Amino acid sequence: MTGPKDNSVLTSAQSHHFKAVESRVITTNGQQYTAAPLNGFWPPQTTQCPWTNVSAQTRAEWNAIEGPKAFIRVYGARYSSRMHQLASKIAFVIKRVVDEPDAVVRSPIPQPKGRDRFGAPWHFLLSGISSQSSLNVLTSQCMWSTATVSFFVLPVDLAHPNYIVSLKSAPYASCESVAQCVKDKLRTIKEAILFLAERLEGDDSGTAAVAMVDSVFVRSLEVDQELVFNVHCRPAPGLELEDYLEWVGYVRSLEYETFYGRLVPRLEAEQYFCAGCKASDHPTGLCPLPLTPGWLGPSSDAFLYKDRPKRPARRFHVGGSSTRGDSGRGQKASRRGASRRRGASSPP
Repeated sequence: MTGPKDNSVLTSAQSHHFKAVESRVITTNGQQYTAAPLNGFWPPQTTQCPWTNVSAQTRAEWNAIEGPKAFIRVYGARYSSRMHQLASKIAFVIKRVVDEPDAVVRSPIPQPKGRDRFGAPWHFLLSGISSQSSLNVLTSQCMWSTATVSFFVLPVDLAHPNYIVSLKSAPYASCESVAQCVKDKLRTIKEAILFLAERLEGDDSGTAAVAMVDSVFVRSLEVDQELVFNVHCRPAPGLELEDYLEWVGYVRSLEYETFYGRLVPRLEAEQYFCAGCKASDHPTGLCPLPLTPGWLGPSSDAFLYKDRPKRPARRFHVGGSSTRGDSGRGQKASRRGASRRRGASSPP
């Protein structure tokens, strides 16, 4: 028995993003860093809120800082007592590449007795930048990969991840059929639409909620000879990040019936977690960032032992106690070269 084939095939992560650039490494004021591919660096699909496990005092202090500022996420970082050393390395790079001598990088302080199964908090705060144009240079490059530290510079108003959930157990299904199945399921659940409509502004909030569900598309990933379907959508404009992540949690609690079997979410011990970029849609060993031509940062192999969290994930619910910012547990990645991307449905 064979199932339908996808119209398009992704032979590798590089097929869409990693096109040739004139120079793979750029030097500015003596600082070398990796040039961005023509289509930009692969955007990490993390489903954890940047404030996860950050102390209330730190959050209040950071929010009160005026002027241009941004979040910084270090590739492969976990919270430790040495965060200030990382902050110094980041500041050194930033001061060189944008000529901002007063740049300040603040390290996070965790909640008292707080523990996060993924090692958060790992977001730093950048401030002391003299102009918005300098900050735009940093955020447009997004990933700054150097020989000493590699890090993302992200707007404080983070873009929503379009990744929702990874589904398994229907090896003969296609990306298109899975996407249609998810849409049909969510359209029939009043709570899924109502939750979005209540948190969107305007008279057409209900229409915007339905449009967000209709935007669902699917990409497949093969890991250890198992076909997994990563479900994505286009988040509705105006939806707060924390509300969006709570809705994602609800969608993750559902199962989906297809002609080829029941699709169930990969949660808890099966949830992917990349210890490098912190994404939830792939294991550490399949992180595409170290494949970037001219990459100066660490390989994903350096973090394989970190991609399995230590605490079980909680189920998500809409309307109950808040689980914003959480995601499932990680799974140890397969050996390098043992996996490949297979297919993708076209985003609407």
